[in-house]
Amino acid sequence: MKEIEVSNKSEKLFDFESEINTLKKMVLKEGDEHRAVESPEFNYHIALLLSVYFGWCGLDRFYIGKVGTGILKLMTFGGFGLWWLIDAIFMLLNKKTDVYGRELVGSDKKEMTVLSLLALNGIFHYLYLGFYGLALVKVGIIIFSIIFYSFNVPALGSFFLILYVTWAIIDLYLILSSQINTDVNGIEVSNAGTKYQSIALIFAVVGGFLALDRFYLGHRTLGLLKLFSFGGFGLWVVVDFILIMLNSLKDSDGNEMIQG
Repeated sequence: MKEIEVSNKSEKLFDFESEINTLKKMVLKEGDEHRAVESPEFNYHIALLLSVYFGWCGLDRFYIGKVGTGILKLMTFGGFGLWWLIDAIFMLLNKKTDVYGRELVGSDKKEMTVLSLLALNGIFHYLYLGFYGLALVKVGIIIFSIIFYSFNVPALGSFFLILYVTWAIIDLYLILSSQINTDVNGIEVSNAGTKYQSIALIFAVVGGFLALDRFYLGHRTLGLLKLFSFGGFGLWVVVDFILIMLNSLKDSDGNEMIQG
């Protein structure tokens, strides 16, 4: 009988379902569990872009429902940059959940549009695709550039800086031309063909002379012509910007861009 009692006690001790329910009660306040079910799920890629480009003001944390830490992050300008960087890296590594502890929607997929936007800084697209070694190499190039500038060796500092920028431009071209389209596991990056006017505008502003807007819309031949003519000596850049603003420029399949 004693052995049976011990066995029963052991079973109770390792009742995982009971332990999980206890943890839920400890973590969730009354009514939170119900709100978690009713609350809309948050999109991983929106949270990722907010974290990378607007993490300094806490927009990523506001978006996933973590208002308290979002305010703190805003007041400290992203923890003086450090918190911003840490959150962005954790988001890129898919280690973030929303305020209810749920996984973010779409975290199991890779999107071509998001990949293109991440490539603008030259490093984060490698983390997004899982190529951590290449990301470290690019970080090393930046560090070398800073070191040489700090020790008053501008020639070498400029060399590493130019190397970094050139590599970033080549990567962006390869991504926009769909030549980089798989992650480290060989899974293809989704490119459903949907093009957004707001993203085309971003590329037109920051990379019109490099024809990033044309490559984004799939106009590879025109993109190359625009690139090697320095944006039609500036005129083509202005014309494309106006056309995109008016949503009069279509993608290579003849589809209109989605506004938003």
